[in-house]
Amino acid sequence: MVNLLLLEDDEYNRAFYTGVLRKIPKISCLFDTSDGTEALKWASNNYPHISLLSIDLKHDNSGLAIARQMRTIFNDTYIVFMSYHAQYAVESFDVHPYSYLLKPVSSWQLNSLVQDIIQHIESRNECLYEIIPIKMKNEIVHLKKQDIIFIEIQDHLSIIHTQMTTWKTRKSLDEFESILGLDFLRVHRSYIVNINKIKSVKMIYDRSFEIELWDYPQKVLMSRYFYPKYRQLFK
Repeated sequence: MVNLLLLEDDEYNRAFYTGVLRKIPKISCLFDTSDGTEALKWASNNYPHISLLSIDLKHDNSGLAIARQMRTIFNDTYIVFMSYHAQYAVESFDVHPYSYLLKPVSSWQLNSLVQDIIQHIESRNECLYEIIPIKMKNEIVHLKKQDIIFIEIQDHLSIIHTQMTTWKTRKSLDEFESILGLDFLRVHRSYIVNINKIKSVKMIYDRSFEIELWDYPQKVLMSRYFYPKYRQLFK
């Protein structure tokens, strides 16, 4: 199921968009607002899978400015910009939006685009292989997904922790995140953890969290920015 954030300060447009979106069954939570600050606050606590942002805000930061702030928190939310002005499309490239819709947006356009994004989310969450190939210096090691406890970044290398040993590779965490599937959760910019290995999660300081793992001594940090994804998963 999908969380969706809608930022639009035109009352007519917002009512029209929400009417279309509420008919999409796989949207489990829809939050609509006209206020950019409120949008950021909700996003930081609920993790939007999809963010529909109007660039043309009358009394606030533009949707583009809000998107830039969101990207510092969520790297994988699907951002869609909506605007009456085509020239903003070039400016939006730096936040890597999924799409850019020119207003007026039809119900067919909005429904079709959101359904397409949901399909991407579902396919991204499906892992096709139980074996993960890891390219080392002179060999390729085939690791079983279930053996991976967590993966961390150190000195620009990904370190894969298993019960028996650790492996180092240049494959990025973003790459791992795209292939590991639903059993793995990004909990920090520097950590991905196997959710089946989590024993407990406790707050330590400044709304940061520490993960204790089953049968493994090392603990893993969870950023407050990634905590909503964990909470959404286990609520």
